[in-house]
Amino acid sequence: TCGEPSDVLIALSGSGRSANILRALQTARNIGMTSYAIFGAFNNHTDYLITERHQLILMGHDMQAHEEAQLAWGHDIWRQLKEDK
Repeated sequence: TCGEPSDVLIALSGSGRSANILRALQTARNIGMTSYAIFGAFNNHTDYLITERHQLILMGHDMQAHEEAQLAWGHDIWRQLKEDK
């Protein structure tokens, strides 16, 4: 395991279906890490994602728009995390 409870995971998935991203989020939760998930709403999400505290689900079916929004919000989250130090 590469994470510790004091670490933060930011997960981006255009579809919200990426198995490796879902596993990373579950691992982060098991470790006690804070995680942020920014997903596209192309399908129903697992119970895990529905109960994730820090999530943003992007509606619609425009993958490019989802990726652009993920970049903008990802940068903003990163900026806020750096300011909190």
